[in-house]
Amino acid sequence: MAVVRSSSFQIDIQCPQCGAPVVLEETENIIECPFCRVRSILSTHPFPCYYFEPRQEKLSHIPVIYIPYWRFKGLEFALNIEQVSYRVIDSSWVAIDKLEQQGIPSSLGLRSQTQKLKFIQPETKGLFFLIQSVKNRS
Repeated sequence: MAVVRSSSFQIDIQCPQCGAPVVLEETENIIECPFCRVRSILSTHPFPCYYFEPRQEKLSHIPVIYIPYWRFKGLEFALNIEQVSYRVIDSSWVAIDKLEQQGIPSSLGLRSQTQKLKFIQPETKGLFFLIQSVKNRS
């Protein structure tokens, strides 16, 4: 039997009560502060928006431009006469089609799971390309 290892993103956030640093797994929606022991529910609408904090010590004079990427994490199954096989998929792709035509890579091109995420806040500096929210057409 194969063991599937978790490759979740970690998210840096501050406790809303005391401001202490808290690290969440991407699937968690309850913040439990290890310092003040307060529990808070994390609500993001319509979906969570994160960013990778750039390492810009030497390039602090250059403005940062953030480009949206989607992430898909799941299993792909294949069925043939003899067996069912599967593989784990964990991939990212650029979320705005027209950007890919402008030379922006279709994938992040790095093991993004090794990077820590941060929530985009109103005070986050940089230029963000926006995705129009998807409306339910049913």
